[in-house]
Amino acid sequence: MTLVLHFQQENWEALEVLWTEMISAKAPAEPVLELLLVASEKRLMSRCVPLVKEHAKALSDAGDARGAAEILGLAILGGGSPGELSVDLFRAAENAYRAEPWWPVYSEMAGLNVNSPDMRNAWRAFRKLLAMVEGAVVLHASGWGMGRVTALNREGLEVEVHFVKGRRDKLPLKSAADILEVLEDADLRALFVRDAAALKQLIKDDPIEVLRRLVKRYGGRASLAVLKNGAQQFGLEGPAFNAWWKRARAAAEHSPWIEIQGEASKTQVRLLAAASEPTEGLRKQLRMARSLGKALVRVRELVSSPNSDPALREAALATLEELATDESQPLAERLSAWMLLRDQRKATPAALADKLHDAADLPAPSDPTEPTGLWRFFQRFPLARDQERCLEFLQDLFGDAWLDNAITNIVHAPPGMAKPLVTALIEAGRSADVVRNYGILLARPTRNPHALIALAEAVESGKAKADDLVGPVQRAQALLHLAVYLHHEAPGDALLGRARAKLSTLLAGGETKAVKNPLLGRLLAKADRQTLRGIKALTARGVDDAIESVITDVIVENAPELFREGEKPFWDSDAIWTSRAGLARREAELRDLKEVKIPANAEAIGKAASYGDLSENSEWESAIEEQRTLTNRAMEMEQEVRKAQLFENAPISTVTVCPGTRVAFKEQGVAQERSIDILGPWDLGGDQVVSYRAPLAAGLLGLKVGEKARVSLPSGEIQVEVVSIERLAIK
Repeated sequence: MTLVLHFQQENWEALEVLWTEMISAKAPAEPVLELLLVASEKRLMSRCVPLVKEHAKALSDAGDARGAAEILGLAILGGGSPGELSVDLFRAAENAYRAEPWWPVYSEMAGLNVNSPDMRNAWRAFRKLLAMVEGAVVLHASGWGMGRVTALNREGLEVEVHFVKGRRDKLPLKSAADILEVLEDADLRALFVRDAAALKQLIKDDPIEVLRRLVKRYGGRASLAVLKNGAQQFGLEGPAFNAWWKRARAAAEHSPWIEIQGEASKTQVRLLAAASEPTEGLRKQLRMARSLGKALVRVRELVSSPNSDPALREAALATLEELATDESQPLAERLSAWMLLRDQRKATPAALADKLHDAADLPAPSDPTEPTGLWRFFQRFPLARDQERCLEFLQDLFGDAWLDNAITNIVHAPPGMAKPLVTALIEAGRSADVVRNYGILLARPTRNPHALIALAEAVESGKAKADDLVGPVQRAQALLHLAVYLHHEAPGDALLGRARAKLSTLLAGGETKAVKNPLLGRLLAKADRQTLRGIKALTARGVDDAIESVITDVIVENAPELFREGEKPFWDSDAIWTSRAGLARREAELRDLKEVKIPANAEAIGKAASYGDLSENSEWESAIEEQRTLTNRAMEMEQEVRKAQLFENAPISTVTVCPGTRVAFKEQGVAQERSIDILGPWDLGGDQVVSYRAPLAAGLLGLKVGEKARVSLPSGEIQVEVVSIERLAIK
């Protein structure tokens, strides 16, 4: 075992025995330097000081004064008592360097002498002077960045530095030592300056070595945010960092010398002093995950990798199975975990099998429209692919009778199960039952949208046939009821959004543009005038553009007079009337929101995430709240722009007050006549321009010259009389 391992295990007796043996053998300083770095981190340097003094004396006696000075100096820098170590350190340094011509100057410049009042800073300054040699890579943290020492004039005590950004400077040696940090040769930033191509190759060929060096730079422990910041300093950022991190993490999980804990922004990486068992480290990591869902993500990543170690895979699956037994975890996460185990082991986990049998044994509900316990359980599976596999559970539970159970309960099928279940029933020769259930759901089209759409796809395509199918017009009406429902309910609901897209494709061939001879057109081909009037009124509440286009074509073909019945003024609709300038202004605001403000917010979220613990991160909460506000605003503005109509296309009258006109009117009790330009909500023009949606303009719309009306304003009610109306020249 090593000195570091004994120290970390606090096995002081074994540490002393091994170290004493090394002193007797006059072992070199390197193992002791590694130990002292750990002792410094743990603030336990005082335990090492006696043996540091002994080892330094042994090295000096053996002619290695530099090694002696290094361990004494590191002991002082790491918290050792200067009173115990200062004299020994100076003597070792003097013996090591007094033959050098620069020793008197360097030691005086650093303040290194036997009576130094601050030996810690003196030794630190002396070592920096030693490191300031030609070819050394340096860092100016305040703005100049990284560079290389291109020349060192010890006689003139001057250094020349060429910075990466192009700056060249000659600096007094003392000033250079004060303002520049000398990077160690193993520092990846130094390699970036010396040979960027070699660093790029190292990142590609040995990602775990890059990780080890990066973590070592931060004392052997670093968070993902710290790693990102550190890697950015040598050009590894953005997608390149993400690709490297994915490979480095995968390799580290097979390494006995690196421990990774946590997920996403909470990830912590630690270098280990002693080799660990990778499987045990993985188990520990999974057990410490914040939730079963987080552990599940990690296991899914591992098992999906073609190069993962079989032992690690099995350890991950076994730990996941253990975690899934915790009843306090959300059932949806436990179900997903069990389904992953089932996929990997080709057998249903015992805990899941018990849940399925318990659900199947529950008594039937008194209300026949309610699902049984088993089908209610199927609905709890969160992923569509897992819902599809519930077909296999039906077969396991009911054997040859599973089809009967499926036919009885198809109206309760979860979204992912609906289509494969319908397909299985048709293949089993149960088309008549498929048609019958189609009729049941047509009577209540919003009861189970996914099941109704799956049944409609099968029946309307001719895959399932029967004689007792309801008529085409009735089917169209039911499916249009569902289309209206989904148009209003789908926004914000991913599952209903998919149902909406499928229904539009089924009825019209697409969401925005209809195909030739669409299903909806065929179903409505023989619809009478009264039916089409009802469909026109129904879909006025809102349907996808492609469906609306098909309905318009059918009405134009069969009952065009419906478009002339009870025509409303052009402004009395959900369209937003505007000038071209107003529309351009609104579109510019939307572009600014989407291309400037939302990306800036995304950057703020990333920056806030780098601050660490999100649970107590006010910057994160503020950025996320702003994201919601900006996203909602963008969605609202996109909908408004889609509804925009230009005044140049409107039937603007000079007889009736309408948007696009200038109106002069008199207010009762006010002598002076007043005039306003009625335009859209996005049009500008000072006090003269009023939106047609504003109370004053809205109260005047539809009036003719000489007509009077009472107009309700926020300040109260006024009575007005229209004096004149003229059409505006709108650009």
